[in-house]
This record gives sequence, structure tokens and C-alpha cells, in this order.
Amino acid sequence: MENLPKICVDTTDAFMTTERFGTREEVIRWIKEVGIDNKVTVIISRSDTETGKRGRSNKIIFGCDKGGKHKISDSGTQSASKKCGCPFKIRSTPAKDGSGWKIDVKCGLHNHGLPDRLEGHSFIGRLTTDE
Repeated sequence: MENLPKICVDTTDAFMTTERFGTREEVIRWIKEVGIDNKVTVIISRSDTETGKRGRSNKIIFGCDKGGKHKISDSGTQSASKKCGCPFKIRSTPAKDGSGWKIDVKCGLHNHGLPDRLEGHSFIGRLTTDE
């Protein structure tokens, strides 16, 4: 974490909770609502379902939409990217005692500024299947 640039926004406290969620969908809904309230676009960066094979277990890993690195295309054409390697990461797994899904903030820091508003954002503006 020493390599973070000077711009550093900490959203750890906003996502900290001891609440247990009954379903995976409740976790996703809560995380996205808290993200919108704090002007953070949270995406599911990985999701696994317990299959009984090779140690797979139920989990959801959330990240910032600016996490990761820009992939350079083979065609040689230049394209823009929002990616800036943001370290923000939240992990959610079912509690071992069966009390529901728990949330664990692995890194609440963002290495970029947060927008003043989320209007017009590509992820926030998407319609859900219900809509």
C-alpha cells in the first residue's frame, strides 16, 4: 500500500458492517446502495459458487470499476480506459455458523478521486432485468 499515489480516498468506514445478509442478492443490493451513497461504482470482480470441485467455495469479490489494468489491443489502435489499478476490494462469504452472508472489507482505499455525481455513469445508468 506504500505505492499509492497522492490522491487517496478511504471509504472503509462506509462499507464496514457486522450485519448478516440472508442471500447473495441482498449482499449485492446493499453493497451497490452504499456505493451509490458514497459515489463509488462497485462491480463484481469475481464470483464463485461452491461446486465441490477443487475447493471452490461460495464467495463474491467486489471491486471498483477503475480497478485492474488497461488491456492493450493487438490491433495497435489506441483506446481510452478508466482503469487505474484501484486497490478497493470487498469480499463476501457465507458465515461458517450459518447466520448468513458476511462482508469483509479487504481494502477500502481508492487511488483516484470520486466524482461529484454519478449521473451519466456507464454502470450506474444501466437498467436492471426488473426495469
